[in-house]
Amino acid sequence: MLYGVVGRNVAHSVLPVLHNAAFAAAGLDAVCIPLSAGDFEDFLTFAEAFSIAGASVCAPFGAEALAISVRAHDAALRAATANALRRTAQGWEATNTGAVAVDLGRPFAASKAGHDRLVTEAEQQFEWWTGRRPQPGVMSAAALVEIGHPDSEAQSRI
Repeated sequence: MLYGVVGRNVAHSVLPVLHNAAFAAAGLDAVCIPLSAGDFEDFLTFAEAFSIAGASVCAPFGAEALAISVRAHDAALRAATANALRRTAQGWEATNTGAVAVDLGRPFAASKAGHDRLVTEAEQQFEWWTGRRPQPGVMSAAALVEIGHPDSEAQSRI
């Protein structure tokens, strides 16, 4: 399965690292890649050609992701934006895994609150995409390793 993080400039996003760690820990044959796109239509064309199963949606594409969805969860409707898509037989389904609109493609926040929010939203997206909860601590450890946090070696053993 192929998943992506889509936005204008997502090469710096740590989300693929988090999702790939969770896929590996769960034994799933899946990968998440950064998908920088000039516009949302570029992403949709690529997604169709390569059968993208789901995407984490970053600014500025949240409203467009919501608009193209065949089904939107209440959280996305309330936020008026989607930060996650998954492919269904009928088309794209949209949700928003955050209480507020957050750009998950932005560089990783080094603060504890930024780390916790990023990991929580990534875990929610993973579960929504796969129907499985990620193993506890896997995404947090991957984030700490990615940023070179001094506690990353200890955390990676979780």
